[in-house]
Amino acid sequence: MSESELDQRIIEQFVNSIESAQQTVSELAPSIEEACSAMVETLLGDGKIITCGNGLAGLEAQRLSTVLLNRFERDRPSLPAFNLTTDTIAHTAIAATYQFNQIYAKQLEALGHENDVLVIFSVSGRSANLVNAVTTAHDRGMRVIALTARDGGNVASVLTDSDIELRVPHDRAPLIHESFHMLVNCFASNVDHLLFGFDEEF
Repeated sequence: MSESELDQRIIEQFVNSIESAQQTVSELAPSIEEACSAMVETLLGDGKIITCGNGLAGLEAQRLSTVLLNRFERDRPSLPAFNLTTDTIAHTAIAATYQFNQIYAKQLEALGHENDVLVIFSVSGRSANLVNAVTTAHDRGMRVIALTARDGGNVASVLTDSDIELRVPHDRAPLIHESFHMLVNCFASNVDHLLFGFDEEF
């Protein structure tokens, strides 16, 4: 590949990313607004935000809980949020005693309460541990915000009318993850705006 061919390939990657972001917001804007409002309602009602996901999607789940708990762009009170993906000891204990598909459900049985919100991230929607997390959240009286892609998979099939699905309109994993990343930024910025009046600029 010549230098000019590589240069063109790089430009096309950025163009694809921009077009992907534009398509995502054009299709999901109402659901994004609904998700932000649901998180704020939960926090104002003394509930908490619980996140989970597998692999790189789990990284975005952890990032969301971190920016809520710590800060996004400005200092403000810490918000009650935590992630179920990062406790390796708990995961291995649950997997050894029960099954890997219970690693989130068992934690939610103990930590999830009515008025809490579960935010899950899933590219394929087929992971049994995330499906079980959704059904356990429902059993605990929790609302679910699901960031999915493609056809939504089994995760989409267990969502209820009170849940919110943000299904990214892409098939390619890199573009899906980019959309998840941008959605986390959007959530964090608008939760701060609604709670504290911050007017962040991107």
